[in-house]
Amino acid sequence: LHKILLANQTDKEKSRGLYWWSPDGKYLAFTMADGVAQNLIIYNIYDNSYKSVLTNSLLFCGDSCASEVPFWSGDSKYVTMVEHERNSAGDYTSTFVSIFDTNGNKLVQSKPVHLGDNTTMFRLAWDENNVVTYSYLSYNEGGEEFAQDQPINLDYSLLK
Repeated sequence: LHKILLANQTDKEKSRGLYWWSPDGKYLAFTMADGVAQNLIIYNIYDNSYKSVLTNSLLFCGDSCASEVPFWSGDSKYVTMVEHERNSAGDYTSTFVSIFDTNGNKLVQSKPVHLGDNTTMFRLAWDENNVVTYSYLSYNEGGEEFAQDQPINLDYSLLK
């Protein structure tokens, strides 16, 4: 059994999100958040190294903080995250999708994506052509709105 320390003493105060293995099993991606900063952590389990990237992925803070979930590309080369811009009151002003490489470099960011009026669930996926899509479930005055596998407008030529 090999144990890996995923949070140092400074990070123990931060809330950790869901852990997602890369499809090749070499990397582990997760988020850490507090009321000030949200970090995407990309951990290489074979050389015991990690990259920490500051993101705008915070969903909310209460007793603990929650961030968006990272999603891996099928070839394990990229991590995709939903990020949000907020106004001074803390309300979302725009939501976009960013793609990072395994070294933590932000390679591309989408234009704002439509999420309905009050999105409660959001999911990213990579399709068979290595294109990012999103699905969401939204509740609004007219009832529920479900959108599935909407393409994200990204400049894929920027991916290495």
